[in-house]
Amino acid sequence: MAPLPFLAPALFALLAFRLLPAGWLVQQSLSGPQGEFAGLDNFEFLFTAPSFANTLQATLTFVAVTVPLQTAIAFGLALLFAENSRIFSPLRVLVFLPVFVPSSVAAILWGAA
Repeated sequence: MAPLPFLAPALFALLAFRLLPAGWLVQQSLSGPQGEFAGLDNFEFLFTAPSFANTLQATLTFVAVTVPLQTAIAFGLALLFAENSRIFSPLRVLVFLPVFVPSSVAAILWGAA
């Protein structure tokens, strides 16, 4: 019983922000427009719609292109910034400066500009 007060906030957050929304989404996915139980009819409609196949293809193409490209660019920049030279030191500072500036200060600075 002693650990329960320490676990209570995490268990509440798990329930409130993960399990309840997931259950609500499952219930909504099995409901019709007026809230009546539709079963798997929504999914049958989705998977037989031609626009869904086009959307799925476009999404997978986008992911297949952007993820490797972003990974390659990030890896290349990491290799560049790992070099010890007078050119890359100021660039490293400029790249990582937003990480160190708190978001509230950044908002003030952007509002003043």
